[in-house]
Amino acid sequence: MNNSRNSPASLIESNVSSPSSDNSKWYALYTRSHFEKKVYGDLLKSKFNAFLPLVKEYHTWSDRVKPVFVPLLPSYVFVNSGQADMRRLGIISGVVRLISFGGKPCEIREDEIRLLRSIVQHGFKAQCTGAMNCAVGDYVRIVRGPMKGWEGRVEMLCGQSRVVFQINSIRQAISVEVGMGDLERV
Repeated sequence: MNNSRNSPASLIESNVSSPSSDNSKWYALYTRSHFEKKVYGDLLKSKFNAFLPLVKEYHTWSDRVKPVFVPLLPSYVFVNSGQADMRRLGIISGVVRLISFGGKPCEIREDEIRLLRSIVQHGFKAQCTGAMNCAVGDYVRIVRGPMKGWEGRVEMLCGQSRVVFQINSIRQAISVEVGMGDLERV
């Protein structure tokens, strides 16, 4: 097995030029369970600009603990495509459907893609840098670091906060650990 295929650098994002026009947009593909990496690879082979956000987890077997890169959003792969290339997405093995609401493919905003990239690239195991007077359910803004300016709701408090960010385009939420000192109440 080629270990480079399992590294985040080889699976997170493609810089392949998309064959679509300048008016290409980001879309979310829903894949068969555990087919995200295969779909991602097939998209690259088909010359699509694709994004598969992966996070490192440690899986334990009886004889070892091994780091494994798993999708941040299971069964989702993102693709930058123009309308003319949308039909080609349906022939990629493992693709179940293009995420749509009301019969219209949902476009993923560029800032949502940047948020996902930031979460993946920086890992967000931040240290607590100070106290903050907030409670579970409070709406907060991140004031430092690569996610500065993003807002979400506090999910839990334990020295670090779990802040939930909404990816409204696909009606999903991502929970990220952030140091309490990096937050301000909105």
